[in-house]
Amino acid sequence: MSRGQATALGLALAVALVAGVVVAGHLPRGHPLVPALDFGLPGLRAHLHLETASADFGSIYTIDGTTPHHADGAVRVEGRWNGGPWLELVNGRTHDGSYLLQFPIEKHGNLSLRVHYPGGEADGTVLVP
Repeated sequence: MSRGQATALGLALAVALVAGVVVAGHLPRGHPLVPALDFGLPGLRAHLHLETASADFGSIYTIDGTTPHHADGAVRVEGRWNGGPWLELVNGRTHDGSYLLQFPIEKHGNLSLRVHYPGGEADGTVLVP
């Protein structure tokens, strides 16, 4: 196979893959093919960037979400105030892939967050005036 033929074949495969993803994205949620298209690639983890939020000093901050593929397991929230050391703020477990964790806002400034959950992680910032 010549280099040109290999390039054309690779391009055709890429186009077919993208077309398949586009078509799958347009299937209604209850379509019988949708569960068959829900798969994970080994070694890949989802990483989300949370929108910057604000919280009042002395309040209780709530963080919730759903894990990829509704996986159950441990969830850990770490934070650091104003660039200081990372500390565990709260931990818990998912239920049917969903989690809801709360912790007190006990300082002023910028709170950087890291959330570790089955199949992924998220990070963000909370501003506390």
